[in-house]
Amino acid sequence: MSAGHSGPGPARGSGRDPRLAAFADSHLLLLDPDLEPTDVVGLLRNLRPRLSAGDPLPGEGGARAYRLSRHSQLSGPFPVDAPMARNLSLPADASAVYALSCPRDREPVPPPEWLPDVDGLAAAFPQGLPCREEGRVLDEVIAVARRLRLAVRLADEPGMGVRILHPDPDLTPNLFIYSSNWLPPDLLLAHVARVAPQARHPRPPKGQRGEAHPEPAELDAYAVEVPLEEDLGPRAGFLEIQVHEDEHLPPSLVEHLPTPQIVYTLRWVDTDNVGRFPDIDDELRAIRAHAIRTLETCAAAIMTAAGGAAVDEAGFFVSVQQLRDD
Repeated sequence: MSAGHSGPGPARGSGRDPRLAAFADSHLLLLDPDLEPTDVVGLLRNLRPRLSAGDPLPGEGGARAYRLSRHSQLSGPFPVDAPMARNLSLPADASAVYALSCPRDREPVPPPEWLPDVDGLAAAFPQGLPCREEGRVLDEVIAVARRLRLAVRLADEPGMGVRILHPDPDLTPNLFIYSSNWLPPDLLLAHVARVAPQARHPRPPKGQRGEAHPEPAELDAYAVEVPLEEDLGPRAGFLEIQVHEDEHLPPSLVEHLPTPQIVYTLRWVDTDNVGRFPDIDDELRAIRAHAIRTLETCAAAIMTAAGGAAVDEAGFFVSVQQLRDD
């Protein structure tokens, strides 16, 4: 790794290998041997469609530096050797890293106690969460790790031990399908019911059941529900599919689709509204896995019927084949 701006960050601490010190001073995305490093850059281009091809780093065997902003860059991939793994306390399956160098921007107060610690950031930054520039670029790297089931080693800080995050993709299961095609409620219900026969139109509140209501002259939004309690138990709740027009597209779609688009939003709503927390019990974790699989199956059916493109909660593309294979 070359010195200066080509490396992951400035070296700190005298008497230490400057290369290792530079890695320790950077947030690291840890790659496993089964991953193609190009998958990382491909996902980042979902969030940053104009991301450049990167500047080659001399002597680094194909590693490149990708400028994310004036003050932040992602560099890599750098292979992990034994001294690096030992000195940085990396997991045994870490075969390479991407290094994120960025400013240190932190909130001036500790994270509130009520904040769900979805990715472990609150525990890792007890004095103040990353914000502004650091918050934005670190969120993107964590999102990539979540999608690819990788880990992130946070940069060393005084008074803190080694901190490695393992973002869980099951905590962000919702999907969004953008299409130029409006499927009427009964037609959408029919397509969803082919893979989830219990699908239905939402039931009116108990006090309104049986009351007659005039149909709106022109429907501009509606929903379909997929109850899960009969199959998965009383804690499972339901899947909600909301349909409406949207003029605001995620960055990955802005240059590919005209606006406005019809967006089909699929989300899981468990009975106690705690299913997206990391510390749930084993029973609810198993329920969540089944609910996510049903959500993905419904999403694949809607994509086949309506066309268009799908993204996950981070804004990454999701294909029909991925939904069917996961």
